[in-house]
Amino acid sequence: MNGSTAKTRPVLPHEVREMFGDLDDLTLARIVGTGATPAEVAEAHTWLHAGDALAGSLGRPRGERVAAIIDIVQPEIEPPDDAGI
Repeated sequence: MNGSTAKTRPVLPHEVREMFGDLDDLTLARIVGTGATPAEVAEAHTWLHAGDALAGSLGRPRGERVAAIIDIVQPEIEPPDDAGI
């Protein structure tokens, strides 16, 4: 498969796992269900792991699918807020 096809086709489950590691099946299905491309999943990974300052250097705001992936994955990778305990 050539590089331009990978930029336009939906991401495959194994590609999501390569980027985010061991996600549960529901989370994985939700990400794949967004219809995001591998490039969009990689961009979401950058936003989540690099922080807003560095990810902002991408030179564009988050796309709709990138934002959806962030909303799906962020609760899985951030520890629960135990401040009230």
